[in-house]
Amino acid sequence: MDGVIIKKDEDSDRNDVESPGIYSRQCGPIFQDLNLRESEDNPGGHLLPKVVPTSILERRSEFVTEIRERLWISPDKPPELSVPNCVYVIEHYDESFDKALKELDSAQVIGVKLEGLNISRSGDLYSVSMSTRNAVYVFDLTQLQRSVFRYGLSYILECSEITKVFHDVRLSSDMLEHQYGVKLNNVFDTSLADVTFFTTVHREGFMPRFIRSYQSICMEYLGVPAESLFFHIRRTNRSDKDEAMFWKFPFTKQLILALSRNCMYLLPLYDILQRALLYHFNRATEIFLGIVRDKRSYEAEVLTGKVEKNPNRLPKVVQQMFPSWNMDKKKIEEEGEVVDGPFVYQDVGDNVPDKICRF
Repeated sequence: MDGVIIKKDEDSDRNDVESPGIYSRQCGPIFQDLNLRESEDNPGGHLLPKVVPTSILERRSEFVTEIRERLWISPDKPPELSVPNCVYVIEHYDESFDKALKELDSAQVIGVKLEGLNISRSGDLYSVSMSTRNAVYVFDLTQLQRSVFRYGLSYILECSEITKVFHDVRLSSDMLEHQYGVKLNNVFDTSLADVTFFTTVHREGFMPRFIRSYQSICMEYLGVPAESLFFHIRRTNRSDKDEAMFWKFPFTKQLILALSRNCMYLLPLYDILQRALLYHFNRATEIFLGIVRDKRSYEAEVLTGKVEKNPNRLPKVVQQMFPSWNMDKKKIEEEGEVVDGPFVYQDVGDNVPDKICRF
């Protein structure tokens, strides 16, 4: 379970870790709607709370402004957010399992999130959440066991025709290959897309020193409000115990909602980050479309002659559009940032909301 790492508090060495304390048993912002009502239109599914995007952020960085100026219609108007409205918890090899695999197999792109204790080759996998444009499917590995991969999940994860969207795929890839023999194929990693966009539009070409959290990029790129996300608080010296507190068997409504929220925004992130990665390319294409077309006849004739004479020369207007990466360390440091070689230390994005609920 991804989460925000909190440094140990003064009383963290006490044996009674469940006694009241500043970080004890705190797991995410208050859920405004825990009544996951059964869907009348989708038997076996539960309706997810509606998500209303916002431009408001408790903390704003300069990069947030650049994201929204380049990718939003207006910095104060978040993009339309299309997310799944239904979640299915798959616990048995029955009709619901077959239906989920059929839906996933027919999708061109899906979101994927592995959850459990210490996700890695030595960890324990409790659930695999997969999202399409319309639904989230939570596969309960405590019930389905490892056979779920042999019965269909391996095919989905290895299929080259289905794009799998992860946020920081490193440990998930390690676990899948070494524990279950699954070799991921056709992966889009939202954390790397964010790093790439940061490097190309921000801070003189310096790379960010850290990978930012899923919650942070959901808020900054999509305008997802904090109350529609899940934040898992873990202390550095109690990480395993704090993580174990989250899990309840069978899955509770709180747990189902948390698992859904950790996966349901991956496809909207994929959409906007693809535009982010193509930002300079799309601008250059717009210039090429109109560089001759929009000129008066005489100017167009002159430009046509230049193109015919030197067709391989890149126009200056396009050259000037791309950022000039001077790697100006002094300029960055004067703005209060810390530079280390090719890296700039940026805000990691682990912003914990003020209101925290207790399990």
